[in-house]
Amino acid sequence: MGETWKKKQQKPHGGAAVSWGLRFGASAAQGWRARMEDAHCAWLALPGLPPGWAFFSVFDGHGGARAARFGARHLPRHVLEALGPAPGEPDGVRGGSLAVSRALGDFAYKEAPGRPPELQLVSAEPEVAALARQAEDEFVVLASDGVWDAMSGADLAGLVASRLRLGLAPELLCAQLLDTCLCKGSLDNMTCILVCFPGAPRPSEEAIKRELALDTALGRRVAELCASAQEPPSLNTVFTTLASEDIPDLPPGGGLYCKANVIAEAYSQLYQASKECWEVRTSTRMFLECSRMFLLGAFNPAPLPLLVVGKLKPVRTRDLLDTLIHSHS
Repeated sequence: MGETWKKKQQKPHGGAAVSWGLRFGASAAQGWRARMEDAHCAWLALPGLPPGWAFFSVFDGHGGARAARFGARHLPRHVLEALGPAPGEPDGVRGGSLAVSRALGDFAYKEAPGRPPELQLVSAEPEVAALARQAEDEFVVLASDGVWDAMSGADLAGLVASRLRLGLAPELLCAQLLDTCLCKGSLDNMTCILVCFPGAPRPSEEAIKRELALDTALGRRVAELCASAQEPPSLNTVFTTLASEDIPDLPPGGGLYCKANVIAEAYSQLYQASKECWEVRTSTRMFLECSRMFLLGAFNPAPLPLLVVGKLKPVRTRDLLDTLIHSHS
Protein backbone atom coordinates (compact mmCIF):
# COMPACT_ATOMS: atom_id res chain seq x y z
CA MET A 1 0.00 0.00 0.00
CA GLY A 2 2.83 2.38 0.87
CA GLU A 3 4.53 2.06 -2.51
CA THR A 4 1.20 2.38 -4.32
CA TRP A 5 0.43 5.56 -2.43
CA LYS A 6 3.84 7.09 -3.13
CA LYS A 7 3.08 6.94 -6.84
CA LYS A 8 -0.04 9.05 -6.38
CA GLN A 9 1.42 11.81 -4.23
CA GLN A 10 1.74 15.25 -5.72
CA LYS A 11 4.60 17.71 -5.65
CA PRO A 12 2.98 21.08 -6.33
CA HIS A 13 5.17 24.07 -7.15
CA GLY A 14 4.61 27.62 -8.28
CA GLY A 15 6.04 31.06 -8.86
CA ALA A 16 5.21 34.68 -9.57
CA ALA A 17 6.42 37.51 -11.78
CA VAL A 18 5.49 40.44 -9.57
CA SER A 19 6.52 43.10 -12.06
CA TRP A 20 3.71 42.22 -14.49
CA GLY A 21 1.26 40.53 -12.12
CA LEU A 22 1.60 36.95 -13.33
CA ARG A 23 1.32 33.98 -10.96
CA PHE A 24 1.34 30.30 -11.73
CA GLY A 25 1.04 26.99 -9.96
CA ALA A 26 1.48 23.44 -11.16
CA SER A 27 0.94 19.94 -9.85
CA ALA A 28 1.13 16.45 -11.31
CA ALA A 29 0.05 13.01 -10.13
CA GLN A 30 0.62 9.58 -11.60
CA GLY A 31 -2.90 8.56 -10.63
CA TRP A 32 -3.81 4.94 -11.26
CA ARG A 33 -1.54 4.38 -14.25
CA ALA A 34 1.47 2.07 -13.96
CA ARG A 35 3.81 4.87 -15.12
CA MET A 36 3.85 8.63 -15.15
CA GLU A 37 3.94 9.73 -18.79
CA ASP A 38 3.01 13.41 -18.41
CA ALA A 39 5.57 16.20 -18.30
CA HIS A 40 5.33 19.95 -18.02
CA CYS A 41 7.44 23.08 -17.92
CA ALA A 42 6.93 26.67 -16.79
CA TRP A 43 9.13 29.67 -17.57
CA LEU A 44 8.12 33.00 -16.06
CA ALA A 45 10.80 34.78 -18.09
CA LEU A 46 12.37 33.95 -21.43
CA PRO A 47 16.05 34.89 -21.88
CA GLY A 48 16.59 37.45 -24.60
CA LEU A 49 12.96 38.59 -24.68
CA PRO A 50 11.48 41.64 -22.93
CA PRO A 51 9.54 41.27 -19.65
CA GLY A 52 6.02 39.98 -20.09
CA TRP A 53 6.89 36.88 -22.08
CA ALA A 54 6.35 33.52 -20.39
CA PHE A 55 6.13 29.91 -21.52
CA PHE A 56 3.91 27.19 -20.00
CA SER A 57 3.24 23.77 -21.46
CA VAL A 58 1.81 20.37 -20.57
CA PHE A 59 2.96 17.31 -22.51
CA ASP A 60 0.72 14.24 -22.44
CA GLY A 61 2.71 11.10 -23.17
CA HIS A 62 1.29 8.47 -25.49
CA GLY A 63 2.57 4.95 -24.95
CA GLY A 64 5.57 6.20 -23.01
CA ALA A 65 7.11 9.19 -21.30
CA ARG A 66 10.16 9.80 -23.51
CA ALA A 67 8.53 12.13 -26.04
CA ALA A 68 6.77 14.15 -23.32
CA ARG A 69 9.95 14.58 -21.30
CA PHE A 70 11.93 15.45 -24.41
CA GLY A 71 9.41 18.14 -25.30
CA ALA A 72 9.44 19.61 -21.80
CA ARG A 73 13.22 19.71 -21.84
CA HIS A 74 13.87 21.05 -25.34
CA LEU A 75 10.78 22.82 -26.70
CA PRO A 76 11.35 26.10 -24.80
CA ARG A 77 14.76 26.44 -26.43
CA HIS A 78 13.26 26.00 -29.90
CA VAL A 79 10.56 28.55 -29.08
CA LEU A 80 13.28 31.00 -28.03
CA GLU A 81 15.11 30.43 -31.28
CA ALA A 82 11.91 31.04 -33.26
CA LEU A 83 11.24 34.25 -31.30
CA GLY A 84 14.85 35.41 -31.50
CA PRO A 85 16.26 38.55 -33.11
CA ALA A 86 14.71 37.71 -36.49
CA PRO A 87 11.67 35.48 -35.90
CA GLY A 88 9.97 34.22 -38.98
CA GLU A 89 9.49 31.24 -41.19
CA PRO A 90 12.38 28.74 -41.07
CA ASP A 91 14.37 28.31 -44.25
CA GLY A 92 13.44 24.64 -44.34
CA VAL A 93 9.75 25.45 -44.70
CA ARG A 94 10.36 28.06 -47.41
CA GLY A 95 12.56 25.64 -49.33
CA GLY A 96 10.02 22.85 -49.12
CA SER A 97 12.31 20.40 -47.33
CA LEU A 98 9.67 19.78 -44.64
CA ALA A 99 6.88 19.05 -47.09
CA VAL A 100 7.12 15.29 -46.63
CA SER A 101 6.97 15.47 -42.83
CA ARG A 102 3.78 17.51 -43.06
CA ALA A 103 2.01 15.17 -45.47
CA LEU A 104 -0.07 12.07 -44.96
CA GLY A 105 1.54 8.92 -46.23
CA ASP A 106 5.24 8.13 -46.02
CA PHE A 107 4.41 4.49 -45.39
CA ALA A 108 8.06 3.46 -45.09
CA TYR A 109 8.27 5.16 -41.71
CA LYS A 110 5.19 3.44 -40.30
CA GLU A 111 6.65 0.31 -38.76
CA ALA A 112 4.39 -0.61 -35.83
CA PRO A 113 4.32 -4.43 -35.69
CA GLY A 114 1.03 -6.07 -36.56
CA ARG A 115 -0.48 -3.02 -38.29
CA PRO A 116 -0.42 -2.39 -42.05
CA PRO A 117 1.04 0.96 -43.19
CA GLU A 118 -2.33 2.27 -44.39
CA LEU A 119 -3.59 2.14 -40.79
CA GLN A 120 -0.67 4.19 -39.50
CA LEU A 121 -1.28 7.47 -41.29
CA VAL A 122 0.00 10.28 -39.09
CA SER A 123 0.14 13.97 -39.87
CA ALA A 124 2.72 16.32 -38.38
CA GLU A 125 0.44 19.29 -39.07
CA PRO A 126 0.03 21.08 -35.71
CA GLU A 127 -3.24 22.55 -34.50
CA VAL A 128 -2.47 26.08 -33.34
CA ALA A 129 -4.74 28.75 -31.89
CA ALA A 130 -3.52 32.25 -31.02
CA LEU A 131 -5.57 34.38 -28.62
CA ALA A 132 -4.89 38.00 -27.77
CA ARG A 133 -4.97 38.67 -24.04
CA GLN A 134 -7.64 41.04 -22.76
CA ALA A 135 -7.59 43.16 -19.61
CA GLU A 136 -10.55 41.24 -18.20
CA ASP A 137 -8.88 37.82 -18.60
CA GLU A 138 -8.63 36.05 -15.23
CA PHE A 139 -6.67 32.83 -15.67
CA VAL A 140 -5.82 30.00 -18.01
CA VAL A 141 -5.62 26.30 -17.18
CA LEU A 142 -3.40 23.83 -19.05
CA ALA A 143 -4.08 20.19 -18.23
CA SER A 144 -3.66 16.67 -19.52
CA ASP A 145 -6.41 14.14 -20.30
CA GLY A 146 -6.64 12.90 -16.73
CA VAL A 147 -8.18 16.24 -15.74
CA TRP A 148 -10.46 16.71 -18.74
CA ASP A 149 -11.76 13.14 -18.44
CA ALA A 150 -13.20 14.06 -15.04
CA MET A 151 -14.27 17.69 -15.52
CA SER A 152 -15.65 19.86 -18.28
CA GLY A 153 -14.11 23.20 -19.09
CA ALA A 154 -17.04 25.07 -17.54
CA ASP A 155 -16.90 23.03 -14.32
CA LEU A 156 -13.16 23.50 -14.03
CA ALA A 157 -13.41 27.26 -14.58
CA GLY A 158 -16.09 27.55 -11.91
CA LEU A 159 -14.09 25.53 -9.41
CA VAL A 160 -10.86 27.46 -10.02
CA ALA A 161 -12.58 30.84 -9.67
CA SER A 162 -14.26 29.79 -6.42
CA ARG A 163 -10.99 28.52 -4.91
CA LEU A 164 -9.13 31.69 -5.89
CA ARG A 165 -11.71 33.66 -3.89
CA LEU A 166 -10.58 31.66 -0.86
CA GLY A 167 -7.04 32.93 -1.35
CA LEU A 168 -5.54 29.55 -2.26
CA ALA A 169 -2.10 29.76 -3.85
CA PRO A 170 -2.16 28.53 -7.47
CA GLU A 171 -0.03 25.46 -6.72
CA LEU A 172 -2.28 24.40 -3.81
CA LEU A 173 -5.31 24.99 -5.98
CA CYS A 174 -3.85 22.71 -8.66
CA ALA A 175 -3.24 20.01 -6.06
CA GLN A 176 -6.84 20.30 -4.84
CA LEU A 177 -8.08 20.15 -8.41
CA LEU A 178 -6.22 16.89 -9.06
CA ASP A 179 -7.52 15.44 -5.79
CA THR A 180 -11.05 16.31 -6.92
CA CYS A 181 -10.51 14.65 -10.31
CA LEU A 182 -9.13 11.54 -8.60
CA CYS A 183 -12.16 11.43 -6.34
CA LYS A 184 -14.43 11.78 -9.39
CA GLY A 185 -12.90 8.67 -10.90
CA SER A 186 -10.06 9.80 -13.18
CA LEU A 187 -7.77 6.88 -13.97
CA ASP A 188 -5.18 8.65 -16.12
CA ASN A 189 -2.01 10.57 -15.34
CA MET A 190 -2.93 14.10 -14.31
CA THR A 191 -1.02 17.34 -14.79
CA CYS A 192 -2.36 20.84 -14.29
CA ILE A 193 -0.86 24.32 -14.68
CA LEU A 194 -2.84 27.35 -13.54
CA VAL A 195 -1.68 30.75 -14.78
CA CYS A 196 -3.32 33.71 -13.03
CA PHE A 197 -3.44 37.09 -14.76
CA PRO A 198 -3.78 40.42 -12.93
CA GLY A 199 -7.57 40.18 -13.33
CA ALA A 200 -7.86 36.87 -11.46
CA PRO A 201 -10.44 36.69 -8.64
CA ARG A 202 -9.21 38.16 -5.36
CA PRO A 203 -9.67 36.66 -1.89
CA SER A 204 -13.13 37.43 -0.55
CA GLU A 205 -13.91 37.52 3.17
CA GLU A 206 -17.51 36.60 2.40
CA ALA A 207 -16.44 33.57 0.36
CA ILE A 208 -14.03 32.45 3.09
CA LYS A 209 -16.71 32.73 5.78
CA ARG A 210 -19.15 30.80 3.59
CA GLU A 211 -16.54 28.07 3.09
CA LEU A 212 -15.94 27.85 6.84
CA ALA A 213 -19.68 27.54 7.43
CA LEU A 214 -19.90 24.75 4.84
CA ASP A 215 -17.05 22.81 6.44
CA THR A 216 -18.65 23.20 9.86
CA ALA A 217 -22.01 21.99 8.53
CA LEU A 218 -20.41 18.97 6.85
CA GLY A 219 -18.55 18.05 10.02
CA ARG A 220 -21.75 18.35 12.05
CA ARG A 221 -23.66 16.21 9.56
CA VAL A 222 -20.97 13.51 9.62
CA ALA A 223 -21.26 13.43 13.42
CA GLU A 224 -25.06 13.13 13.18
CA LEU A 225 -24.86 10.22 10.74
CA CYS A 226 -22.38 8.39 12.93
CA ALA A 227 -24.38 9.04 16.11
CA SER A 228 -27.67 7.86 14.62
CA ALA A 229 -26.29 4.57 13.27
CA GLN A 230 -26.66 1.39 15.34
CA GLU A 231 -23.16 0.39 14.30
CA PRO A 232 -20.31 2.69 13.24
CA PRO A 233 -20.92 3.39 9.53
CA SER A 234 -18.15 3.03 6.99
CA LEU A 235 -16.67 6.09 5.37
CA ASN A 236 -18.25 4.81 2.15
CA THR A 237 -21.71 4.91 3.74
CA VAL A 238 -21.20 8.40 5.13
CA PHE A 239 -20.07 9.81 1.79
CA THR A 240 -22.87 8.03 -0.09
CA THR A 241 -25.49 9.45 2.26
CA LEU A 242 -24.11 12.97 1.95
CA ALA A 243 -24.03 12.65 -1.84
CA SER A 244 -27.77 11.92 -1.83
CA GLU A 245 -28.59 15.05 0.17
CA ASP A 246 -29.16 18.60 -1.02
CA ILE A 247 -26.24 20.46 0.53
CA PRO A 248 -26.10 24.21 -0.20
CA ASP A 249 -22.97 26.18 -1.09
CA LEU A 250 -20.91 23.24 -2.35
CA PRO A 251 -18.00 24.34 -4.58
CA PRO A 252 -19.18 24.94 -8.16
CA GLY A 253 -17.80 22.38 -10.57
CA GLY A 254 -16.42 20.16 -7.81
CA GLY A 255 -19.39 19.62 -5.55
CA LEU A 256 -19.05 17.13 -2.71
CA TYR A 257 -16.00 15.58 -4.40
CA CYS A 258 -14.09 18.76 -3.57
CA LYS A 259 -14.98 18.27 0.10
CA ALA A 260 -13.75 14.69 0.43
CA ASN A 261 -10.91 15.83 2.69
CA VAL A 262 -13.29 17.63 5.06
CA ILE A 263 -15.52 14.56 5.33
CA ALA A 264 -12.55 12.26 5.88
CA GLU A 265 -11.14 14.54 8.57
CA ALA A 266 -14.45 14.76 10.45
CA TYR A 267 -14.93 10.99 10.27
CA SER A 268 -11.36 10.32 11.34
CA GLN A 269 -11.55 12.61 14.35
CA LEU A 270 -14.77 11.00 15.58
CA TYR A 271 -13.28 7.54 15.77
CA GLN A 272 -9.86 8.64 16.91
CA ALA A 273 -11.55 10.33 19.86
CA SER A 274 -13.88 7.47 20.84
CA LYS A 275 -11.56 4.51 20.12
CA GLU A 276 -14.70 2.43 19.48
CA CYS A 277 -14.40 -0.78 17.42
CA TRP A 278 -11.28 0.29 15.57
CA GLU A 279 -8.73 3.05 15.30
CA VAL A 280 -8.87 5.08 12.13
CA ARG A 281 -5.78 6.97 11.13
CA THR A 282 -6.33 8.41 7.71
CA SER A 283 -4.82 11.25 5.75
CA THR A 284 -6.74 13.48 3.39
CA ARG A 285 -5.28 11.97 0.26
CA MET A 286 -5.63 8.37 1.39
CA PHE A 287 -9.37 8.94 1.60
CA LEU A 288 -9.35 9.89 -2.06
CA GLU A 289 -8.19 6.36 -2.86
CA CYS A 290 -11.17 4.96 -0.93
CA SER A 291 -13.65 7.30 -2.58
CA ARG A 292 -12.31 6.50 -6.04
CA MET A 293 -13.04 2.82 -5.50
CA PHE A 294 -16.66 3.18 -4.52
CA LEU A 295 -17.48 6.11 -6.79
CA LEU A 296 -16.53 4.04 -9.81
CA GLY A 297 -18.87 1.37 -8.47
CA ALA A 298 -21.86 3.74 -8.67
CA PHE A 299 -21.92 4.20 -4.90
CA ASN A 300 -21.77 0.52 -4.07
CA PRO A 301 -23.11 0.31 -0.51
CA ALA A 302 -20.63 -2.39 0.49
CA PRO A 303 -18.36 -0.98 3.21
CA LEU A 304 -14.75 -0.28 2.31
CA PRO A 305 -11.85 -1.55 4.36
CA LEU A 306 -10.55 1.14 6.67
CA LEU A 307 -6.98 2.22 6.15
CA VAL A 308 -4.46 2.28 8.97
CA VAL A 309 -1.53 4.30 7.68
CA GLY A 310 0.52 5.00 10.76
CA LYS A 311 0.74 8.50 12.12
CA LEU A 312 -0.14 10.56 9.06
CA LYS A 313 -1.80 13.77 10.17
CA PRO A 314 -4.86 14.92 8.19
CA VAL A 315 -4.82 18.37 6.66
CA ARG A 316 -6.99 20.71 8.70
CA THR A 317 -8.94 22.69 6.11
CA ARG A 318 -10.60 24.83 8.77
CA ASP A 319 -7.22 25.87 10.20
CA LEU A 320 -6.09 26.86 6.71
CA LEU A 321 -9.21 28.93 6.08
CA ASP A 322 -9.00 30.53 9.54
CA THR A 323 -5.48 31.66 8.67
CA LEU A 324 -6.67 33.04 5.33
CA ILE A 325 -9.55 35.01 6.80
CA HIS A 326 -7.24 36.66 9.35
CA SER A 327 -4.52 37.38 6.79
CA HIS A 328 -6.97 39.16 4.46
CA SER A 329 -9.01 41.00 7.09
